[in-house]
Amino acid sequence: MKKAVALLGTVLALSFLAGCDQTSSSPQYSSEEVGQQVAVLTNDLVGLHQIAEKDPAVGALLSLLPKSSAQALEFLKARPLRVKQITPLISIVENEDLPRGGIDTIEGKNFTPTDADLEILWQTPDQSAVADLKVDWGPKTIYVRTRAGSQAERPLNSRAVLYVGDDLENAQKAGEAELKARWYSCKNVDYGGYIEEPTYAYLSATTGAESKFALRGEWELAEGTTDRMRLDLTYSGTTPVGDFKVAAGLSGKGRVVRNAECWLDRFVYQTAEFHFYTKTKVVANNQTRTTSLDFSATLSDFTYDTFGEPTSAYLKGRIKINGKVAAVFEGPLDDLGQNCSGKNVIVRFADGETTLKRWLESNGFCSNGLNL
Repeated sequence: MKKAVALLGTVLALSFLAGCDQTSSSPQYSSEEVGQQVAVLTNDLVGLHQIAEKDPAVGALLSLLPKSSAQALEFLKARPLRVKQITPLISIVENEDLPRGGIDTIEGKNFTPTDADLEILWQTPDQSAVADLKVDWGPKTIYVRTRAGSQAERPLNSRAVLYVGDDLENAQKAGEAELKARWYSCKNVDYGGYIEEPTYAYLSATTGAESKFALRGEWELAEGTTDRMRLDLTYSGTTPVGDFKVAAGLSGKGRVVRNAECWLDRFVYQTAEFHFYTKTKVVANNQTRTTSLDFSATLSDFTYDTFGEPTSAYLKGRIKINGKVAAVFEGPLDDLGQNCSGKNVIVRFADGETTLKRWLESNGFCSNGLNL
């Protein structure tokens, strides 16, 4: 697993090539221009994000969400809910049922929702409005077996609606979300049924009034003659002064390896593709500034050791800035697991070339414990 993480880390590190002033100039940009473009993109992205956060609905939702994936997982397992769980939204797991009931953090009490499975009331961070989140887990949920051997309730098709207003009576719809999931059905173990491993998951969410945030994610693992996996994530925002988009995707073909109880042990890649794209558009003084970065890479010819860990792959890809090629790279990534990989991967710029290993070392990626 360490080598698999190292492989992904190396690919991700390449996505920052275009943003480093210490690299050579790109085929159609000088080194200074590349740095300037990436700085503009970063600053615009941060600025637009901060503007969107000032929208009452956006700020309200961000204040409610767990601050880490671990907190999010604990929240989904926690029941019954209590007022003290909201700050932060996490509690000790009492059982594995989906959370139900109502929490009024404004009055500091629990209540029974009339038209939702889960309802949470709270004030926005600036105390200017109140928010009401209603969650419907759907007409049917299922119980799955966890890796620990317990049973857990999980959703199949759920919806959530966010209302925001000066008070609860006048609150208006300000966001909604949809969650769909399919769970792996295990037929060759004594307990049968489903296990806590999604073969498909889809999440779509939007929120905001003057500004808008949107999140979309989709995961799929399809098993057949050739097994396939796919993960797509998109995060975007629209504000009165511009908009932004960040998208990433990973797909692969190969073979799924499961253990005796059906749990996914590893995915043996034949080929893999990674894509990262971000774009900002800012309107100021009757002028529009658009900046984008597009990174893509393919990996093929994988080799594995006796433990099923990848030992090498052939890496090829390119980076574009504003639609123009900024860098290309290609070569065998045959030194995975070392402190700094990529001694035989060549990164080419307009005025010369270097190896991935040398670039990683010169930019500090190999001296900070990342073990790329």
